[in-house]
Formats: sequence, C-alpha cells, structure tokens
Amino acid sequence: MRFDDGESRYSRYARRSQTQQKRLIIYIVVLVGVLVAMFALKRGRSSIDWAPSFEAAKARASAEDKPILAFFYMGDSEDCQRMARDTFGDPAVRARAAGFVCVRLDAEAHPETAKRCLVNVLDYPAVAFLSPAGERLLVFWGDRDPRHMLREMDTAMEEWQLSRIVESPSLPPRSAEPSRGDADSSEPTSQAESPGSPAPDGD
Repeated sequence: MRFDDGESRYSRYARRSQTQQKRLIIYIVVLVGVLVAMFALKRGRSSIDWAPSFEAAKARASAEDKPILAFFYMGDSEDCQRMARDTFGDPAVRARAAGFVCVRLDAEAHPETAKRCLVNVLDYPAVAFLSPAGERLLVFWGDRDPRHMLREMDTAMEEWQLSRIVESPSLPPRSAEPSRGDADSSEPTSQAESPGSPAPDGD
C-alpha cells in the first residue's frame, strides 16, 4: 500500500512537472515570436530606403520632388563605418531622412560622381545634398554625430525650399523693356556650395 501511494505521488509529480515544462516552452516560444515581430516592425519603420544607384536617386528625386542626400564613403575608413552605423542608424536621423532621397556611394567605385558632387575635395566620409537635377545645396566633409547630422539636414532642407521659391514659375516674368522705376538688380540665387556649377552626372 505504501509502495502504491509512493508510486502514485511520483506519478502525480511527474505529470505536473511535464505540464509545467510544456507551459514554459510555450511561453518561451510566444515571447521569442513577439520580440522578433517587434524588432522587425521597428526596423521596417526606421530603416533608410537607400536608392540602388545615383541615377536611380536622381530619377526618384524628380518623381517625388525631394532633394538628394548622397553619402560618400571609403570601405576601409573607420570614420565612414562609424558614421554609417551610428549616425545613419540613429532613429531621429532615419526619420528625418524620409524627406530626402538617400543614396550611398563607394567613392572608389564612383570617382567622377564624387569629384563633381564634392567640389573636388575628396575627403571621406562626406555628404552632398543635391537638388533632383544634381545642383549642390550643401556639402560637408568628415564624420558627423547624429546631432550635427540633423542640423546639416535641416540646413539643406531650408536651402532646397529656398531654391524652389526662387525658381517658382509663379513669379512675374521680367519684361524685355524695363519700365521706369524698375530696380536695376540681378535675379536672386540660391545659396549653394558652388553656385552655377553644372549638375553632376553618374559614372
């Protein structure tokens, strides 16, 4: 009788242990699934949509009426790697990047584009903000932390908005015969790194 009672208690304990193990496994599987889903959702919302090429970036910028953010880097540069990882990985920078068409360009693979966009100053990392036509709005060289990068992005966006106002077709055309009292002043120009420079083309 005691043997039976002992076996019965052991059986009940074993069943409870198996049930607890199954519940624990289910909890772990559900928890892992939730964490994976949250990570994927966060990554999908905050990742930068890099254009596959400079020409594709210009085409998208024209279609979406957005300025271009071109990030030039060297593969063996620690500063370039840090900026790609920490600066462009920052959530605030990624959110602000949605206002641009972004493209990453290996300077060794695209030397001519780098020269045109960076005004022949080949120091990396570097970022060139361009109009859809490829006109320079702002260029800077060297590593930028997220705070400074956000400031540069805001400045470039202001230059882009200013250039659109200056070039707006709604402005009255200048007459061939200036009337009396017209001011003898030149057309305003947008502030750029190299005003009037030709638009950079792809390699």
